[in-house]
Amino acid sequence: MCAIFGSLLGCLAMGSSQCWGQIIFFGTQSSDFNDPNNWSFPAAFPGQFESYLIQDNHTVIFSGGSTTLGGLTVSHDSFGSLVMTGGELTLLNQVETLEVGRERFPRGKQGDYDNSGFVDGGDFLVWQRQFGQEVFSFGDGADGDESGFVDEGDLTYWRDRIGLRTKGGEVLLTGNATLSTNGAAIGRRTKGYLSVGAAATLNVRGPISAGSTTIRSNDLEVGIYGPAYIAIDNEPGLEAEGIVEVSGAVNANSLLVNAFGGTGDFRLLPGGSVTLNGGVFLSRCDTQFFASRCGLIANPEPLMSSQLSITGSGGSFIVGKHDPNLSPPPGHDP
Repeated sequence: MCAIFGSLLGCLAMGSSQCWGQIIFFGTQSSDFNDPNNWSFPAAFPGQFESYLIQDNHTVIFSGGSTTLGGLTVSHDSFGSLVMTGGELTLLNQVETLEVGRERFPRGKQGDYDNSGFVDGGDFLVWQRQFGQEVFSFGDGADGDESGFVDEGDLTYWRDRIGLRTKGGEVLLTGNATLSTNGAAIGRRTKGYLSVGAAATLNVRGPISAGSTTIRSNDLEVGIYGPAYIAIDNEPGLEAEGIVEVSGAVNANSLLVNAFGGTGDFRLLPGGSVTLNGGVFLSRCDTQFFASRCGLIANPEPLMSSQLSITGSGGSFIVGKHDPNLSPPPGHDP
């Protein structure tokens, strides 16, 4: 039996390895990732069935040690940031276990009246144009305090939140940090950023158990559901923008830059290294949800893009080098 937590799927049937047991949110005690008291369940990190969320404008620091989780979403419906300065973080779930920038709309207005992702001067202009108007539903437009009218209270609401980031997420790997995950989605429906520092490592290694039915679980995806994708399930407004910058080491099965009509940008910087078991796909036609067709709108090119850049010297980009430690599931061998 399953229950919906927001737009995430959580399963109560703990016997299924394809389900999450519970959603665990980062709290406000401190910025320490490894302190269980910072999470909504004190007994944090119990196993691979749980998924952890960093959002609500929190910046979370992982500075050392070794921690194993099920899945991790950095920015589900509001901005979040994970900074790893050392240690090892391992994600075991058999779906896209690291997601950065999952949802396209922030939770509540938070003063971001123009939905730009930042509370700034543009929102004041929206408030100014709508001042004195009654809104159709509480919270519409510049009705930040949800009074039903755009008034002075909404100006105060905006002013108190100037500088706030409202959507998108980022993961910064610095020092000798190592993040290992069965799959990674950077910029799933909105903005996502991943930086792999000079001494850091990202491993996207695929499911560790045989028989997984998740077809993309072992890949690194950058920029996924974008405006060129056909909106399904009442999900308009897709605006995926993914950026990955690599100065350290990335090991993965395949690299997908723009999988479903989004904008993807993968940058290999001087001294960085990328080793792929599989291949590189730019603007991939993915037929997972639309048999025999890509699921894109007519003339999608102006609304999507993919870029792979290699700059400087001293680095490497290797495709098709089989590593048994990064083996994809059966049927997905390079």
